[in-house]
Amino acid sequence: MLKRVGRGALSLAALAGSVNASCVNFHPGPLTLTAEQSGAAPALRWETHAGRAIATPLGTDSTSIYAAGMDRVVRAIAIDSGRVRWSFRLTGSVLNGVVRADSSVYVASVRPEGNLLSLDAATGRKRWSTRVGAPAGPVTLVHGVLLIPVRTGDLLGVTPRDGVIRWRRRIGYARSGAVPAAGAALVGSFDSLFRISVADGRVLQRRATPGVVLAAWQEVGSLIVGATTDSFLVAIRASDLATVWRAPLDAPVFATPAVRGDTIFVATRIGSVYRVLASTGESARIVRLAWPLTSGPVVADSLLLVGGADGTLRALDRQGADVWRLAVWRPVDVAPVPVPGGLLVIGGNGDFHLYER
Repeated sequence: MLKRVGRGALSLAALAGSVNASCVNFHPGPLTLTAEQSGAAPALRWETHAGRAIATPLGTDSTSIYAAGMDRVVRAIAIDSGRVRWSFRLTGSVLNGVVRADSSVYVASVRPEGNLLSLDAATGRKRWSTRVGAPAGPVTLVHGVLLIPVRTGDLLGVTPRDGVIRWRRRIGYARSGAVPAAGAALVGSFDSLFRISVADGRVLQRRATPGVVLAAWQEVGSLIVGATTDSFLVAIRASDLATVWRAPLDAPVFATPAVRGDTIFVATRIGSVYRVLASTGESARIVRLAWPLTSGPVVADSLLLVGGADGTLRALDRQGADVWRLAVWRPVDVAPVPVPGGLLVIGGNGDFHLYER
């Protein structure tokens, strides 16, 4: 167990996978925060160390957190205690997180084999393993089919029950995962957007990309919203891939936007947090922070949570004012995860912390 912590821009190439701050050996410890900086920070329930360079997304259910990373191990961590319920060692590292769905945990590993696996969520037992090659982006489950972009430039459609590859479609290099779009799936490569039938991989529509999107696209009603590396938040109509609006921002965005109703919250790399109306694209900067943001924002109750390169997680009110701060190992490049009865915060050294909510 870790000693309890006190209260107290990466380049595009780095975020595209060639260099990652979480992968280096230097992991500065948590900052020491003053009582004034900590504010009314939530109480720590437990903390533990579980792996290193934890990949996103995480999987969660009512009892467990499922995580994997560079150490080639998938772990199920109990929410109530932080105990590792089970672990499963892979043949390669995990760079693109896990999917928790049905009774399974789905995970794809990179070299040397490049396998997609299904693990029993209750026991960690392997159900099947399929050679798919090195993944370029996250595995997603869309309309009952597992979709995974691989580094050869293909998108694969895989049957969750048995791991059979149903189809393979050439789309180019894709870093973000597929999302539902008007009865099909939307996936974006570096130069194109595709709307694809998950049943057979047919391309229903294709258009030039409105910008490179590295983080996950988000569904907002009939729109699909993505944050680009050229400093825009873009809304695409799911049914025909037409651009509905483009909201200018002050810097590139590498973190997934958060959605609450008709409002989208987005954080730029230089430390600005914006509020954008999905219906119109009207945007307003809530706050400009003095340090680079590496994760978030995440909507938790009435707060916005953002993580920074300095290992600080800040809770802001809707006007951008500080409410409280927490310090963990640097950087906070995994967005905090609200779980039943708590808030999971992961630091840059594989340190997991569960706080009360």
